[in-house]
Amino acid sequence: MFLRSLSLLGFKTFARPTEIRFEGGVTAIVGPNGSGKTNIVDSIKWVLGSTQARDLRGKKMEEVIYVGGERRSRAAYAEVTVVFDNTAGRLPVDYHEVAIKRRVERNGESDYYLNGTRVRRRDLIHILASTGLTVDSYAIIDQHDIESIVVCTPAERRALLEEAAQVRGVKARRQEAAQRLSELAQNLLRLEDLRSEIEPRLEIVRGQAAAAKEAAETSARLELLRGSIVWEEWREARDAHRRASSQAQSLEKRLIEAREQAQSAESEFAAWRSEMQAAQDRRLGRQNTIGRLRLGLASAKHSLELAEERAESHRAMAEALRRDDVENARQAVAAEALRPSPGGFPPFLRRARANAWRWPARGAAARSCSGGRAGDPARPASQNATRRTPTRPIAPVRAPR
Repeated sequence: MFLRSLSLLGFKTFARPTEIRFEGGVTAIVGPNGSGKTNIVDSIKWVLGSTQARDLRGKKMEEVIYVGGERRSRAAYAEVTVVFDNTAGRLPVDYHEVAIKRRVERNGESDYYLNGTRVRRRDLIHILASTGLTVDSYAIIDQHDIESIVVCTPAERRALLEEAAQVRGVKARRQEAAQRLSELAQNLLRLEDLRSEIEPRLEIVRGQAAAAKEAAETSARLELLRGSIVWEEWREARDAHRRASSQAQSLEKRLIEAREQAQSAESEFAAWRSEMQAAQDRRLGRQNTIGRLRLGLASAKHSLELAEERAESHRAMAEALRRDDVENARQAVAAEALRPSPGGFPPFLRRARANAWRWPARGAAARSCSGGRAGDPARPASQNATRRTPTRPIAPVRAPR
């Protein structure tokens, strides 16, 4: 099995992607001190599963990530990929080339990949154990390892020989199996203790189990009965729902009819209300007309009363004028009677007879005068004159408001 290539990104001093290809034979990397030759060896150890920071000449695992420089900022992660030629089938995988990749973040999370598939570190170490490519194997020899090999003890030398003979991996698996067997024996012992502790209570537990089984069967029957009861209740509820739905539909139809009737009633009420409003308007108009007619009638009555009063006053004035005329005529007759006549009847008698048909009062005055009282010539004219009745002044009449 040969090493094909090594790719580094963000690992220690390798800030940029760097790929080192191994074409065959012996490959030597030459450079001055501090150029990063040892970092390549550290990267191979790191990608093969090293978890000790001191093996990588550091204190913390995060120190393998590039810390940055004057011209380049620090890296967010470190990634190393190593590719092996598996044409001979030394690795137990079905690939001719095996790419092992490890990636670590600054938060400490580390992931392993085998040909792009994420794997556990334990599985990766198990695959590499048969080839001797472990971190503490002889495949990677540091500067101080040569001196340790020369001056090592027989036990350490035996470990190196076992690793070269590929016995170390078998012994490791045997030790792991023995550890598992020991753990299994301890578990069996614990189970035996538990059995001896639980066995006295077995009868009680069996009774409890029987009771639990009976309770489970009873619960099953109860659930079945509940299911049947629920089915019956559901069927009754369904029938009730159907009846309620039919009733709701009928009620909805009745509601629609009631709404239509209400609408028609509202329309009729609106029509009646409009007619009532029109009747009220007509009644108010008639009342206004009657009020105006009453006002006109009152005004006409008042005018009629005023006219009657005026007529009454006019009649009184006419009567007073007539009495004045009668009085004047009587005085004139009396004056004529006082004058001597050449013969026959006195002139006032002739005029009295001539005017008797016109003024009855004058005839009566003449008759009274012939009796010798009214027109007594012996009485002075001032005593024969009748006192004139004073007339009442007519009060002014005001028009009604």
